[in-house]
Amino acid sequence: MAEYAPGTRRVTHTYVRPYCGCGLPMTVKTAWTKENPGKRFIACPKFEKYKKCGYYEFFDDDLPSDYYRELLYDEHQKVKRGNQRNEMQEDIEVLTMEKNQLWEANLGP
Repeated sequence: MAEYAPGTRRVTHTYVRPYCGCGLPMTVKTAWTKENPGKRFIACPKFEKYKKCGYYEFFDDDLPSDYYRELLYDEHQKVKRGNQRNEMQEDIEVLTMEKNQLWEANLGP
C-alpha cells in the first residue's frame, strides 16, 4: 500500500478543527499532485498563497497501489489538457472569424 509523504498529517479523529492556528476558517481542497492525486484535505487559507501557516490534514486514505495513483493522476492530466485544447480551439475559431471579417471589410468598396 502507498504511504503518505514523511511528515504528512492526516485527519484521524471524527472531530475536525474548523479553524487553523492562525484563527482562519479551514477550507476543504483536493490535491492533484503525483503523490496524492484526488485526495481531499483541509487546509489553512494561507496554505498555498503565503506558506506562512501551511497547516493541512488529509481526509482520504491512500490508493491501494502506485499503479492506481499514477493512473488517476494521468487521467486528470488528460482531462486538464483536453480542457485547455477546447479553450484554445474556441480562441482559434474566434480569431479565424475576426480575420475573415477583416479580410472581407478590406475587399469591400
